[in-house]
Amino acid sequence: MRHFYHLQANSKLNEWAIETDQHTFKLFWAPLENLPLIVSPQDKWLAYFLKELKQ
Repeated sequence: MRHFYHLQANSKLNEWAIETDQHTFKLFWAPLENLPLIVSPQDKWLAYFLKELKQ
């Protein structure tokens, strides 16, 4: 499952890690102009999100 949020942050912290369910997940902020690639079909959801955000 993937969630998309549009937030504005004033923090200088760009990356952090959380531990849950015996796994460590590395989280990060990504600018809308330079988002990382994600797998299909989630890439289509992201394209829809960005299109809706610009309206």
